[in-house]
Amino acid sequence: MHLITYGASGLRQQALLRHIKIREGFKDHVYRDNVGKLTAGTGHLLTEEELKIYYHGARVSSSVLEQWLEEDLAKALSASREQVWFIPGATVKFEDALVSVNFQLGARWYNKFPTAWKHLVNGEWKRANLEIKYVKEGSDQFSRWYKQTPVRVEDFMLAIENLGK
Repeated sequence: MHLITYGASGLRQQALLRHIKIREGFKDHVYRDNVGKLTAGTGHLLTEEELKIYYHGARVSSSVLEQWLEEDLAKALSASREQVWFIPGATVKFEDALVSVNFQLGARWYNKFPTAWKHLVNGEWKRANLEIKYVKEGSDQFSRWYKQTPVRVEDFMLAIENLGK
């Protein structure tokens, strides 16, 4: 049974936003993220159109940064609402964890972790976690995502682990 909401209530959305702000951090100017992509605000990856306006080091107005954050959160919420229906036993808490993953990695994050996604869809929580944390299940090499943002990965792994309870 899915315990899913069709939208995030005001309080829930505020909690999601607080969590994302803590995990993403904030800069009022354009900077390179940990993989070298130009980013600004609360982890907003600049689009090709935005790159025509903003350059590395450029300050961005607070109104633009707020708009980007609202749009990015809306995209992450929408993607998580679609994805959560494939996960057996998914809860609102798990959907919130998916929002964070979609915010950080993009709406097609599961293409980067196809085997983990398959395990999630099949309810194989431990195997999904192994595929997310490591290059592949059975490997002792951490995934690039885990090396870059281990706290974010651990957040998601805990949410997956709690699906089985």
